[in-house]
Amino acid sequence: MTPFVFVLRITACGLCLLLLGGESFSQNKKAKNLTRDDIVIKRHQPTIYLCFEKRPQNDSLIWLRITNNTIWTIRFRAEKSGTEQSPLKLSNGKIVAGLTKKSVAFPRYDFESSGKNNPRALWSGFGTASWLPSTALTVFSVPASQFNLGRLYLEYKYEWEFTGAIADESHAPVHRVYLDIAGVEDLEDRRCR
Repeated sequence: MTPFVFVLRITACGLCLLLLGGESFSQNKKAKNLTRDDIVIKRHQPTIYLCFEKRPQNDSLIWLRITNNTIWTIRFRAEKSGTEQSPLKLSNGKIVAGLTKKSVAFPRYDFESSGKNNPRALWSGFGTASWLPSTALTVFSVPASQFNLGRLYLEYKYEWEFTGAIADESHAPVHRVYLDIAGVEDLEDRRCR
């Protein structure tokens, strides 16, 4: 082996070590040491939140916005794929279709009633999942008549809560975000800002 090739191999190995060392250095903050400021993008906003976007005049639909104010991608169940999606690379290297601020989403939301729980089927047995990247937001519509069922909520999971590409862990936690209003007349109190 010539001296030039030997030096080149040492330099390449050193570069690999330098790059790997930089990677581990940037990730040396353990989860137990994370604070809210490490996770939340806009400090004075909730992590994941719903707000009232618009209600076109004489329209039976209420448009809501979901915003991901965290450093992580979230996933929620959906009736069908959202519009205007773009490729999103997950931390495990998989590429999925991610929602954008130009997307219209079709999430599977539900309602929590204050009275007795009345079983109802809002959704079919089939569906998909939508991925909302860090700092992204998207809109979706809800028929105004459904707000008499109770408080609207949407269930989601963080990307790191999955064991496979898109598979769920057994009995993993599920997070909920609520649009906390008593009825359609309270929508202005939750207008997006």
